[in-house]
Amino acid sequence: MLNKLTPTNFDRLVGGIMKANINSERKLKGAIDLIFEKAIDEPSFVETYGKLANAMTALKVPSAANPAEEVLFRNLLLNRCQREFEKDKTDAEDMERRQKEIDLAPEEDKKRLREEMDLKALKDRRRSLGNIRFIGELFKLKMLTDKIMHDCIVRMLKTREQENIECLVKLLETIGVELDRLPRNKSRIDQYFTQLKSLQQEKLFESRVRFNILDLCELRERGWVLRDNQKNKGPTTIAAIHNQVQQEEADRQQLVARLQRENQNMGGGQHGGRGGGARRGQQGGAQGGSDDGWITPLSSRGNTNRIDIEKMLNFSK
Repeated sequence: MLNKLTPTNFDRLVGGIMKANINSERKLKGAIDLIFEKAIDEPSFVETYGKLANAMTALKVPSAANPAEEVLFRNLLLNRCQREFEKDKTDAEDMERRQKEIDLAPEEDKKRLREEMDLKALKDRRRSLGNIRFIGELFKLKMLTDKIMHDCIVRMLKTREQENIECLVKLLETIGVELDRLPRNKSRIDQYFTQLKSLQQEKLFESRVRFNILDLCELRERGWVLRDNQKNKGPTTIAAIHNQVQQEEADRQQLVARLQRENQNMGGGQHGGRGGGARRGQQGGAQGGSDDGWITPLSSRGNTNRIDIEKMLNFSK
């Protein structure tokens, strides 16, 4: 049914989805996984999947562990988004393992292994950007608070890694106008943009990312009004969906080719993105819930590793 979901038939299909027999935690998690994967794989429809999630937000079923308690669709979905947001440590370890494998491999196998590594890096990047877009849409629908958004922004800024900064730019493109209209957020937004401009001028990243930062700064200067050629109207027919998929696949192939050329130029050196540097989140360990529905890792609640947002906003280069 999700494959048929478009903005034009949203209300009719959502009615059918809501009538589906989702009466167990297993079924609810399965539905969430389907919505989540579609949302991050189909960026043109992220607003539609956000609306679908919002329509299902109050859905609840008995807990598998304790049937006397209930689990909420909203909490499970937000936990799913957070796990994706914080999984970069595991992905970085995988990239480091792959790089070591390339270094030790026979010369005739190096090219194939590098191509596989590039494809994995591309997939990780697309998932990160898709997840950030989805998180932004959930915030716009009031399913996430601005407090959580500030935490995500600060975590990405602190890493100073290209992939995280690219995700940050995408997030601010999505939610910047919503955050900026609240007076309590203005000073923080000003500091975020000061840091982004500094990173852009340091030329730490590819030209593509530096231009994205400039475009974002100009967008804010225009009062968050998109140019006509930047407005994403999104496909509304099945034919348009197929065209969109074909275009995204063509874009993916072009990006793969560019990554391979860059890899050859660098001689198979270190790859950017998820490898190295500070991480957005911590894996493992006990976790505590919050009223926002966003799980707070225990490591970020302890005194030694606590995230001090105000202090972090003024970190020195």
